[in-house]
Amino acid sequence: MITGAPGDAESLAVGALEWLMKAARDIDDGVAWPNTLSDEQVTPTLYSGTSGVLPALLDAWRYFADDRYADMALRGARSVADAVEDWVDSGLYTGVAGMAVALRGVHRVLGDTAAGASADRALDILRSRYDGAGWNDWFELIAGNAGKSNFIDALRLLTDPLDGRRNRWWEPDDVHPWAAGGAQLAAVYAGLEDVEAATHLQALVPASEEPDLQQGHHARYSVTFARPAGGERAPRPVWSAGRLLDDPEPEARRAVRHVYLPPMRNAQQELASSSGNRLRLILAAELGGEEAIKAFEQEQAKHFRDLEQHDKIKAVRGRINDPLNLLTVGAHPQHMGLSFADPTLVSIARALRTRMSDEGLDVEDIARSGLGYANLLYIATVLAELEAARGAGLTLFLVEEPEAHLHPQLQNLLLEHLKSRALQSQMFEPETEGAPLGRIQVVITTHSPVLAATTVRDLVVLKRRRTPAPAAQAVQDIAVPEPPTTVPEAPPQPPETGFAFTTAAVPVAAIPFARHEPAKLDRYLDITKSAMLFGTRVILFEGLAEALLMPAFAHLVLDAIPDERARTRAKAVFRGSCIVAVNGVDFTPYLRALLADVSGVRIADRVVTITDQDPTKKRTEPDNEDTGPQLPDTPTTDTAAEDQAETEESDFNRAAFLTKHLQDW
Repeated sequence: MITGAPGDAESLAVGALEWLMKAARDIDDGVAWPNTLSDEQVTPTLYSGTSGVLPALLDAWRYFADDRYADMALRGARSVADAVEDWVDSGLYTGVAGMAVALRGVHRVLGDTAAGASADRALDILRSRYDGAGWNDWFELIAGNAGKSNFIDALRLLTDPLDGRRNRWWEPDDVHPWAAGGAQLAAVYAGLEDVEAATHLQALVPASEEPDLQQGHHARYSVTFARPAGGERAPRPVWSAGRLLDDPEPEARRAVRHVYLPPMRNAQQELASSSGNRLRLILAAELGGEEAIKAFEQEQAKHFRDLEQHDKIKAVRGRINDPLNLLTVGAHPQHMGLSFADPTLVSIARALRTRMSDEGLDVEDIARSGLGYANLLYIATVLAELEAARGAGLTLFLVEEPEAHLHPQLQNLLLEHLKSRALQSQMFEPETEGAPLGRIQVVITTHSPVLAATTVRDLVVLKRRRTPAPAAQAVQDIAVPEPPTTVPEAPPQPPETGFAFTTAAVPVAAIPFARHEPAKLDRYLDITKSAMLFGTRVILFEGLAEALLMPAFAHLVLDAIPDERARTRAKAVFRGSCIVAVNGVDFTPYLRALLADVSGVRIADRVVTITDQDPTKKRTEPDNEDTGPQLPDTPTTDTAAEDQAETEESDFNRAAFLTKHLQDW
């Protein structure tokens, strides 16, 4: 058990480190750690094993100057190095990449050349496994190309967690090197009802300042974080409300909360945890106010008092008291008793364990369930926690990559359930006037084309954009040494302008579609076609046959490239392109979705359309396929007119038509 005085962070850290030292297991000439103390096997990984312990030991050695921590880190590095060669997984959390990070840390901090050589060997293994597109089936894309996790982190910094336990704080690295001393985030809450506007009165801004939003009341909160100077403690972030320079009523801002569901979660481990924090929140929401919670605790205390009078517990007291009396009778006679600790909501929740099985069967330990269903159970506990959201004006449910371990049907069920929860919150009526409205807004980041295909118009596509460095800032960042006093000072020369990749957003709802095109896109985009929203290069084909033949054609063409490096790169570029069979000639909705400009950004960088010139059918020629009853006339739309023009004009050229259509945009 970790012990320490309240607030004594160093004492707690030492206790944790001593626990880690005792939990280490000797392996040959090194040491290693298991995921949990009950596990028989040790693991070298960063996520749940030895590589994750090494950074803590290195930090402890630097802070406490205790060589025991350095010695233990060196021994741990030896066991990780021994595992590198045969470890199959290549990823960061559970593979060779994470082991390389830990070994490189030991090399840099302690100067251990063996650890450095092992880190180099791990990187060589990763390079050898790269096939031009990825690192086999176990490769983990941690952050993606567009900063989806950064987007979620921004929302976490702008709002308080619903349970009051913040675990994401501002860090110096959050400030980009180009930023002039600090970073700023702003949240605008649009379409407020009159009651909400009264709550956020000090943060209201006129509609003219937010022209892109709907009409109504708008509230804006901004936070600024200044980059600390070298060696200094990071300053507190500074909040401002509306047009004010400060935030006079922070409690109003805190009426917007968030619940965060992280990616790559180990649902089985989280559910088996004895912390009980989530169950405590659900119990508290179920019980209601403080008086109900106190009555519940007193009721459980009575059950424990009754259990203390059980014959077997009395017998245990007697077995211990008999020798105790004999040992103390000659001095000051003593006796002992057995009693349960007074139960609290926290201790009761910690004693509870989640179990699950197929309906109709007895529930079993969560470890016996599949990862997908364990993940859904974990999400269900988070959704139950949202019941406490009624105490907040708005709760953001931030879900990162919910598709982990879920097959497509379960992904669709989950998404529909999240939608329904958000809609239900809109119908909630507070019991008293002026009470929080309890609204829920769901924000999901995903790599899943299954989820993207089910809710096209609700999508916001995050795009990685190449941004040039500001010339003025580049000059400021150069440290120019003071010249000798006898030499005239020359102005610093600006360096060659560099660039960085930044994140830009393309809301699909903001794309300037023509009439009926959004509805068409909803119908057209299935699981296969929606993959085009995740790539920067897209090839659109008229039919499936061409899409199936193109990889074979590409193989023949690219194999002819004489330079091996150029050939490998060209193949990787082709494999990284998204191939979409339109199964028709209505390319326009696809092209507009991919290439239309939204605030200077578009979803795709390059789009290739491959079609052919079908023979033109005369207007008087009968349609052999039209054997059914005639459909009623449909209103003529832009697209219908285009289709009609293509059918009737004998000299119609589809390629020229599409090119002109793009230019008209």
